[in-house]
Amino acid sequence: MATLYIKEKATNRLMLTVDGHTENSPEAKVTIDNYLEGRTADEFETGVTDDNTVNGWIAQQAEDEKTYADKRREEYNKLNQMEMRFNDERDGTTTWVDAINEIKARFPKPS
Repeated sequence: MATLYIKEKATNRLMLTVDGHTENSPEAKVTIDNYLEGRTADEFETGVTDDNTVNGWIAQQAEDEKTYADKRREEYNKLNQMEMRFNDERDGTTTWVDAINEIKARFPKPS
């Protein structure tokens, strides 16, 4: 299946996607014209591509929009922190602190 898309050229951000269109579809033309009404058309790229390409763009855009805190939270949630802390206390190790510091180093807080 094909998907109509409109992307902002300056940011490469997807602004609109509509499934089930072909390049020659009158509905696609109306959709594009309606979206671009009142905007400068030169600022946008429009076209039709396959669903997999659009889904890849959407996934990348979602990843790009995550803050450092979102990325840290995802990684923290992968850890079994209670067990790590218990084992560190019992064994005299720093596995939990090391893991937290590694995540913070990978996703630093912006200045």
